[in-house]
Amino acid sequence: MTSPPADRSSATSALLEELRQGPTCSVELAASALGVSRGLAYQEARTGTLAGVPVLKVGTRLRVVVAPLLVALSLAEDE
Repeated sequence: MTSPPADRSSATSALLEELRQGPTCSVELAASALGVSRGLAYQEARTGTLAGVPVLKVGTRLRVVVAPLLVALSLAEDE
């Protein structure tokens, strides 16, 4: 069963709003935006990139850089 277009649109808007909250985001959030599994996202993130987007290792945490992620998703705001 698919959700109505309005629900998908609001879900996409909420995801985009969450992505734009800071300079980095969690691997889980990036995975959701990219439409890949959490496991695959972590596997790729451990190499230092996720879909060509830089991933930072901060202590034991992995953080995805948001600006290039938005560009990769063609969602970057025009400057």
